Amino acid sequence: MCGDEEMLSFIKVAATLLALALGLGGAMAAPLDDALAAIRAKQFAKAIAVLEPLAMSGDKDAQFNLGVLYLQGQGVIQDSPRALELLGRASDQNDARAEFYLALMHHQGLGTAQDTSKAMSLLKKSAEHGYGPAEYNLGIAYFNSRGVKGTVLDSFHWYRRAAEHGEWRAYVAIATMYELGIATPTDYREATRWNYRGLASGDLSTLVSIGRLADDGHLAGSDTAANEEIAYVAFSLAGSV
Repeated sequence: MCGDEEMLSFIKVAATLLALALGLGGAMAAPLDDALAAIRAKQFAKAIAVLEPLAMSGDKDAQFNLGVLYLQGQGVIQDSPRALELLGRASDQNDARAEFYLALMHHQGLGTAQDTSKAMSLLKKSAEHGYGPAEYNLGIAYFNSRGVKGTVLDSFHWYRRAAEHGEWRAYVAIATMYELGIATPTDYREATRWNYRGLASGDLSTLVSIGRLADDGHLAGSDTAANEEIAYVAFSLAGSV
């Protein structure tokens, strides 16, 4: 699992995830669209009024979104046990997002007793269902040998899976593994490509990696003079953010 600060950051940005949770279908799509629009507008009471009956009727998207609102205490009094119940019902319908949030809650003991073994089981389940943040965190767990038995090869596998599902934080992890030859032969061209992909996605932490590659003369596609200039610019920009 990731560290506690990173887990808490996931919970704090849950409203953004809610806005992206558009796995909607059938007759429920329009009400859920209305609820998500209300969340984006920070009209949480309005969103909850729409989500509550949908969740009670068994709609897993409504259960997930409502569960995160209860977890955050947005539009309602913060209620971890209620959030756990709603997310559990969505998880019972194989909602990978709900499985991921349940993993965080069991890891931290939110609304339930802390249970790192169950948290890891839920994290794996979410990753196996193709949820990028879960795949990325499972990659971290394997890399650090935390709560799982495996090798850096497993870590590399899950980072690649996460990247395939648009998890931008996996890009710099993959780049670093190519740069240092961890779980894969050293390949500076691939390291460069993944770092630039991360930078294009808005991950400014890649500036340090790009600067390091350039400073060592390993940045693909650049001659010595260009490497020196890129290293200077990358390190300067990294120091200003």
